Amino acid sequence: MKNVLLFSILSCSLLSGCGQSGGDSAGDLLNDSPTAPDHKADENGVYTVSAKPQGEDFVYFNFETGEQWPNEPTDQDWHMKILGTNVLLNVDSNVSGAFIMQPDGFYDEDGKEVDYTFATETAQSQEESFLATTIDSKNLKFQRDQLEPILSTHYWQNNLEQYPNASVNPDHWFMVTTPLNNSGNHSDYGIKFHVSEFDFISADKSLTIEGYHTLEDKNFDHSNIKEITFNWSGESTSQCVNIQTWQIVDCNEADAIWHIQMKATPERADFWLGRPDSTIAKNTITGVLGTYLPGHQGGYPNITESQDTKLSSFLRQDKMKSVFGSHSWYWYTGSYTSEYIKAGIRIFSNFSLYAVKTENAIYKVQVLSYFNAENQPAHPTFRYQKVADLKDE
Repeated sequence: MKNVLLFSILSCSLLSGCGQSGGDSAGDLLNDSPTAPDHKADENGVYTVSAKPQGEDFVYFNFETGEQWPNEPTDQDWHMKILGTNVLLNVDSNVSGAFIMQPDGFYDEDGKEVDYTFATETAQSQEESFLATTIDSKNLKFQRDQLEPILSTHYWQNNLEQYPNASVNPDHWFMVTTPLNNSGNHSDYGIKFHVSEFDFISADKSLTIEGYHTLEDKNFDHSNIKEITFNWSGESTSQCVNIQTWQIVDCNEADAIWHIQMKATPERADFWLGRPDSTIAKNTITGVLGTYLPGHQGGYPNITESQDTKLSSFLRQDKMKSVFGSHSWYWYTGSYTSEYIKAGIRIFSNFSLYAVKTENAIYKVQVLSYFNAENQPAHPTFRYQKVADLKDE
């Protein structure tokens, strides 16, 4: 199932599966300040929480204290963060997650969503199953979230087994565009580039990229190829480029605007895109997209309006690989209609179960709804229960 970025405000008049949650009202468990709310479990030791959005930033949550922050805590004392349908774990604190199970009845034998089940199942109806599910942590494969660069889908050099003596692959071109403009287009400015040469053997290492900018008519300016060379000494480097000015900038400077980051280690070199919540750099811009361009000279030496529309469908942000993303917790129906699900934008939980391991404990987690108890969208409601204490192990 595809994760869908929702740019519209969602309204809710769903059936019984919408905005329902077991235990205490989610609204009673929140406050706007980064202090611990009234953190109370029900008689089964289950906490039910609604992530309260603050603008377009993630909400950060601590399982042990119940604290919830609208911005990332400076002491890194959080375990899970939520924004819309995205659920991520704190990689800086070694929090890891594992998929436990998907309840029966939500998908048929072909993997097709069973709309009746999605429309009628609720947090209450799934509560008994949640409580009854036991966890053998030794048989679970816990994994940390990991940022994956979209431009590394196709590598830029040959003979990787002989790295760093590998040769450049000149046919591997990439395209990167700047963020959304006022008209909602990603293609207002972009480049296509490839790696033309590199030297990782010498003490003074270097890597050169060359590329073409787009013009106002969206064609690439092949009469004016631009070049940038990264130079460094030592084992590794992280350097960033603003593609509009075609200059190397300081990745960590608070006001720096960059679109591509070249990160090199003795083992490999990757290109990362400017994006928020990156484990590579915190001070980044949002909405930078990229893709691999197959074929000679990047495959699209001249981009017309129609071709650009086709290209845009391949553009992606770097993404965080997460257990909640690899095993999605929801079904986005779009404009799907049936006897049970009416027209309109709908997001339903499939009540998947996950395990989250912190430094001190293991928790069983289930996302219940994209809505809170008041049916407000973009307030994902989840419940969790401690299943193992690790402090004494």
